[in-house]
Amino acid sequence: ELLLSEHSQRAERILQLAVIHWWTPTSHLDTTPVRQIVAVSNYAFYIVDKPDGLRDPSTPEVEYHHQKSGRIRIVQKKRYKNMTRVVKGFPSHDWLAVGWKEPRSSGDGFDELFDVIICDKLLAAAPIIQCLHAISGRVDEERVDVLKDSVMKECVATIVDPKLIEAASIALRQVVSQSDGN
Repeated sequence: ELLLSEHSQRAERILQLAVIHWWTPTSHLDTTPVRQIVAVSNYAFYIVDKPDGLRDPSTPEVEYHHQKSGRIRIVQKKRYKNMTRVVKGFPSHDWLAVGWKEPRSSGDGFDELFDVIICDKLLAAAPIIQCLHAISGRVDEERVDVLKDSVMKECVATIVDPKLIEAASIALRQVVSQSDGN
């Protein structure tokens, strides 16, 4: 909270904080998701670089001591008024997608772009989904829809037995060593 408040020059309260793997088509079209931190505050939605030494986002004071010269790098900041919908992941409960209105390059109208978020901890996505839904509007009629990803469900169910995948973060293909390429 201190770091975000210092950066934005306003008092901010962090409502949800999680270590994630983040993917968005505008930045990571042909690459794997990037490990970052998602911070849902009372003011905005942030994707933040993980500060050195920070291991557990629920207790940052244990590993990371804020110093006046210390800075964080905000990779992405979005306002809730531009949120279009939240999609729960399938088949595991550790990922979600958040849709945002982005102005077209031609200047006429908007496109919907998604941030795909895979949480490091199983079941960490549910509180983030609830928080994003609650903060997206003052009353139920103004809030964004929370949808299940039925398209993803159909695709995965036809190819892989859903019982085999327990955590989407385990299913990520990651390079372990340069020598064997896996």
